[in-house]
Amino acid sequence: IYMTKFFTILAAATLASCVSSIKLPPQLEAQASLVEGSNNFAVDLYGEVSTEPGNVFISPVSISAAFGLLYPGTRGNTATEIADVMGYNLPTDADFASTMGGLLDALQADRDTSKLRIANAAWVREDAKLANEYRDTIKSRMRAEISSINFSMPEVARKAINDWVLAATNDHIDNLIPSGFIDPNDTYLVLTNAVWFKADWADQFQAAKTLTDAFTGRDGKVSSVRYLTDKRDVRYVDSGNFHAVELDYASDGFAMAFLLPKDVNGLSALEASLASGGVSRTLNSLSAAKPVLVDLKIPKVTTSVSYKLPEPLERLGLRQAFRKDANLSGLFDHGSFMVSDVVHKTFLEINEKGTEAAAATAIGVTLTSGQMSPPKFVEFHAKHPYLIVLRHKATGAILFIGRIEEPTPAE
Repeated sequence: IYMTKFFTILAAATLASCVSSIKLPPQLEAQASLVEGSNNFAVDLYGEVSTEPGNVFISPVSISAAFGLLYPGTRGNTATEIADVMGYNLPTDADFASTMGGLLDALQADRDTSKLRIANAAWVREDAKLANEYRDTIKSRMRAEISSINFSMPEVARKAINDWVLAATNDHIDNLIPSGFIDPNDTYLVLTNAVWFKADWADQFQAAKTLTDAFTGRDGKVSSVRYLTDKRDVRYVDSGNFHAVELDYASDGFAMAFLLPKDVNGLSALEASLASGGVSRTLNSLSAAKPVLVDLKIPKVTTSVSYKLPEPLERLGLRQAFRKDANLSGLFDHGSFMVSDVVHKTFLEINEKGTEAAAATAIGVTLTSGQMSPPKFVEFHAKHPYLIVLRHKATGAILFIGRIEEPTPAE
């Protein structure tokens, strides 16, 4: 009996929301189911990682895509738990890898003013060989590049993979794999997926209108921050205890929603409403809303957040994959595997021109033996903690979701 480690890393984009009542072609129906499941996972995971104070920013698609690379190598109850938690519950005749690969392709954009890039790669130990079916699946259907790497020199291997992640996320996710993550004797495989988003606002903010004002954070702490300001027609909904606006990006492929409690201490109540479908209802209402004139005041933000995800995922029901009885037998022709760690890292910048965001996820595996009518003129001044949701408009996929409690301080 011998022990081996296999690691999966990824930085991704984001799947997410609604299944239309209109009958879709089979492939699009399967993708819509995957988006709906990923959006549900986004809300569930947000609830698990938002218990500590501070900014929260996750990419559910990054995590979903990382496990999507792992999933074809899982069997039995391990596969069932991953599918249930990640929302991989597709129509019975749908091929998972083709559906996931097709959805990731659909999310991507490459325009001068709007970019979303997603990349997959598999790094295989030089003296190891993936199971043929698994190798063919992730290569042909999920567009994964497959390369041999010398894990017996862990720092060299770690640098090579981290450099790939850094380049794929436009130099925003660095040192994803920490020192010690790769074992020179036991690491057999690293799967990587990277996502990078950058887009200009459809209507950019003027730097001359950016101003400094107070922001009241958790427990009444007041700081001085820089605000983007403007009066413009935007989609707006009033949901009683909170209101929301949504700003489009250039090329009209993506949008960011801002959900602001009306009470300075109302964020906890707003977060609690997420579990009962609050995000989905708000995004649907914003999609249908007619633009109204809104006086906007939105903080400039630059933030980076890191997470260790095994405990949150286990609380959501993804348990067996982390135990010695995990069934990951499809990865290699011999040996049994278990997931040893999952790490997630994100970056966000919101400024006058637009938004840039990136995410990375690392999975380590061990081998063993009611909308209301808005007024004609409204104020939307995000001067206390609020939520953000960045989505892909055509599919409804939530690319990133988070909260801002600590905007970038004014210099």
